Amino acid sequence: MKKQGTFGNADLAKKITSRFGTTQGTVKAEMRYTKVVQTFIRKVDAAHKKAAESKLKFG
Repeated sequence: MKKQGTFGNADLAKKITSRFGTTQGTVKAEMRYTKVVQTFIRKVDAAHKKAAESKLKFG
């Protein structure tokens, strides 16, 4: 059974909830450099496909 982490300091947790509340809001973030990252991921994917089709053997 996996052990779950718990918050160890109850007083600190109460102070945080009293200041910030218990509700969660939505955060909207603009992605930067998405084209560069997508290009890199495509290149890595293409390299993986080439490696999977390779007949090269070591040993």
